[in-house]
Amino acid sequence: MRLGQSNRGVALITVLLITAVITIIVATMATQQSVDIRRTSNVIDRNQAYLFAEGAEGLAKYVLSQDTNNVDHRFEPWAIELPPYEVEGGTISGYVRDMQGCFNLNNLVENGQGNAVEIARFKQLLLVLELDATLADAVVDWIDVDNQITFPGGAESEYYARLDAPYQIANRTLLSASELLNVKGVSAEVMATLRPYVCALPSQTPTKINVNFAPEPVLMTLAPGMTQSIAEAIIEARDTPSLTKLEPHFETLNDMFAVPQLDALLDTNTALQPSIENAFGVSSQYFMVVANGRFGEADMLLYSLLERSGNTITTYYRAQGSY
Repeated sequence: MRLGQSNRGVALITVLLITAVITIIVATMATQQSVDIRRTSNVIDRNQAYLFAEGAEGLAKYVLSQDTNNVDHRFEPWAIELPPYEVEGGTISGYVRDMQGCFNLNNLVENGQGNAVEIARFKQLLLVLELDATLADAVVDWIDVDNQITFPGGAESEYYARLDAPYQIANRTLLSASELLNVKGVSAEVMATLRPYVCALPSQTPTKINVNFAPEPVLMTLAPGMTQSIAEAIIEARDTPSLTKLEPHFETLNDMFAVPQLDALLDTNTALQPSIENAFGVSSQYFMVVANGRFGEADMLLYSLLERSGNTITTYYRAQGSY
C-alpha cells in the first residue's frame, strides 16, 4: 500500500514537472513571437518611413526641375521650407539646401594637382576663421594624386603610416566634408569651426560659389584685400528689398560689383574682377534635400545630394541620419 502511494507521488511530481516545462516553453514561444512581431513591425514602419522621406526627395527634384531661370536665391520656390505634411499613418517634412554657398574643398585640386588660386582662397577663409592657414596644404595633399609634400603644412602617405593607428591617405576627391577629420591638423574643434562654410561637391571641374547664399566668411574670400566691412556691405545690398526687387538677391554679379565698397576695392586692381567672375556666380548646380519621414514608431532622416543639369535632376548619393 505504501509502495503504491509512493509510485503515485512520483507520477504526480513527474506530471507537474512536465506541465511546468511545457508552460515555460509555451511562455517562451509566446514571448519570442511577440518580439518577432514587434521586430517585423519596426522593420515595416522603418521601410515605410524611408519611402516617405524618398517621396519628399522626389517632390524636391520635381520643384527643382521646374526652376528654369538662371538665378538661384533664398526666395525661390524650392528654397522655401514646407510645414510637415500629413499622410496616412505618418508625416513628411523637409527642405532643400543650396550647396554652393560654401567653399568646395574639391576645388583645391584640379586634374590631380593643386589649384593655386583656390588654395589661396581657402587659406584666406582659414585666416578669417582664425585657423592655421597651412591646414590647406595638408588638405591638398590628402586629395592630390602625387606623393610630394606641399610645404609648409602638407602631409603625404609617410606621415599617416607613422601614426599610432596608421591609415592610408585618400589621394582622391572628398566624398564628404567630414573626411577632413582624417587630415593632419584637423581636430574636432577645427572641424566644428569649418563645417558651416565648406562642402565637398563631386563636380570634375571647379564649382562656383553662389553669392546669393554665401555667408560673410566665404564672401571674404572674393579677392585679396577683402574686409569684414566690405562683406557686410555686400550682404546688406543682397538682402535688402527694393521696388524693382521685392525678393532681395543679386540677379547678376554686376549687382554685387555695384556695391560701392567692393567697387572701390576693384578699382585698385582691375585683374580682381575677372578672377571673381571665374569663381563666383548667381546660380547653383548642387542641392541637398533634408527629408524626414515618420510612420508608426519609426522616424527616418534622409540626406540626398542632388545635381541639376538643365531640367534633369540626378540623385548623387543618399545618407541616413547624417551626411
